[in-house]
Amino acid sequence: MRIKSDRIELKPFSLEWANYHFLAVLALFFGLLQLYFFLADCLHGTPDTEWLSALCCFAVSYCLYLFKSRKLKHKRLRLTSNDEHLKTKIIALLEANGWEIHYNNQRYLQASRWSYFTGILFILIWKRDRILWNCIFNPFCRDMTIGLICDSIGRKVAKKIERLADDGSR
Repeated sequence: MRIKSDRIELKPFSLEWANYHFLAVLALFFGLLQLYFFLADCLHGTPDTEWLSALCCFAVSYCLYLFKSRKLKHKRLRLTSNDEHLKTKIIALLEANGWEIHYNNQRYLQASRWSYFTGILFILIWKRDRILWNCIFNPFCRDMTIGLICDSIGRKVAKKIERLADDGSR
């Protein structure tokens, strides 16, 4: 996993990529399986409507892949200042809310938290004039869930950080 300036990049076909895009890969597999059965029926002279279910599986796979890939883009926090005092407040806020800080340097902060069924990865990127954030299903955990709740949890944490920065600037 690489953290770029505008998105999180997962190495294609790695274990983290397969965990993150599991449902899209599973739908693609079922589509290929349905396509195989359709072609086998065509060769035996009894074509069926399995191509329609294969087409639906391919469409679902593509939509899931686009949906999950879109979540890898960073969002911007609306803050007026970006100083060391604010960074220490943000770290204290994350630790108080049950986040475990894994990596923290001048460029970015990586924290994770385990929810009921899945792990959540929260990333803050420190820029000169802005702070970017992203919250995704943790691709390093070995469970195979979709993690749809990550975006709402990330938005809640981002709002807490914005409120913390607003209180500190007053």
